[in-house]
Amino acid sequence: MKSRALVKIPSSRFACGLTTKSLGRPDPRQVAVQHRFYVEALQRTGLEVLVLEPDEHPDSCFVEDLALILDSRVVLTRPRHPARAAEQQAIRDALAEALPNFPLVEIEAPGYLEGGDVLRMGD
Repeated sequence: MKSRALVKIPSSRFACGLTTKSLGRPDPRQVAVQHRFYVEALQRTGLEVLVLEPDEHPDSCFVEDLALILDSRVVLTRPRHPARAAEQQAIRDALAEALPNFPLVEIEAPGYLEGGDVLRMGD
């Protein structure tokens, strides 16, 4: 199986995203350029890049928050911020299609997990 990456085009509302730091307001044109370069860099490594269309949530391009792929299974996370729940179905559908033989498990309430906060080392 060819290695793949899943990305989502940044939302037109990207500048309204959740943040813990004030780094200034992002320039939507620059965000689009940087995302295009990101996708091209992934492709240059030999990855097949699956690109999902944007949705309304400003942070929806951070797909790593919504799922982990570990030991031939998909773990759908459960972000703490309620607004991010709407993103889960698109990721669930994309991963079920891309990895039909991988069991899919979900973090259930009252638990929370964001994949971007996970560090996996070694096996």
